[in-house]
Amino acid sequence: MYILNIPEYVKIIIFAVLFVLHWYGSIITHSGYLHRYLTHAQFIMSVRMQKTVHFLYWLFNGSCYLSPVTYAKMHTLHHLYPDTEIDPHSPRYHKKPLKFLWRTWTEFNKTHQGGYDKELAGYEFKHWDALDRIADRREVRILWAILYAAIYWILVPYWFMIPFYIVTILMGPIHGFIVNWFAHKVGYKNFDDGNDSRNVFKHDWLLVGELLHNNHHHNKGSYTFAIEDNNEVDPLGNLLLWLAKKNIVTLPSY
Repeated sequence: MYILNIPEYVKIIIFAVLFVLHWYGSIITHSGYLHRYLTHAQFIMSVRMQKTVHFLYWLFNGSCYLSPVTYAKMHTLHHLYPDTEIDPHSPRYHKKPLKFLWRTWTEFNKTHQGGYDKELAGYEFKHWDALDRIADRREVRILWAILYAAIYWILVPYWFMIPFYIVTILMGPIHGFIVNWFAHKVGYKNFDDGNDSRNVFKHDWLLVGELLHNNHHHNKGSYTFAIEDNNEVDPLGNLLLWLAKKNIVTLPSY
């Protein structure tokens, strides 16, 4: 099949490039904005830069956009009560993947509705209300899913691509599942802090450092999740260091 006179192999190459860009754009903005900036304040940036990164987070996570403040609240609970019954997503107490996912979803909704505001009194999370009111709407997420479907139909209209489409529309939660499930089950520990966190890879190119999870639990305020003396690599931490040297962001812990 030819659309716009583009050969099939060229369309497959274009799709592969777009998929990889989407994967890394999603995890970099998720980890950089929601996790490292908003939740843990590991670096400082201007209001204009914050809004730019928030917009990029929406651009790369459109159909699975998460309210940044709700994410920050729930992740704060995870660090306050790691691998306890209060932890909103601990595989220690929810050993089957589907039950774990359901628990995470219900706890996110409960947090979104203010169910843990008393426990989180005193915590403040900066965000861009105007964009959040648009991006956090169900209709907007559906429009993103339709856009992704159109791209798939133009470039790779094959039934066997359906699993890739599912990954595309649920990319952020899939990243979250990989970290919160596997990085509390498999890997190695540098620190024994009484929780189940693990480092899955020494060089985490898959999720740009998020799988150096044990290090992060030990020092959640650090901009990097890697320990250089252990020959570990946190790609996003390295990017933040480069941005700091260019005076684009500020690293309090550097």
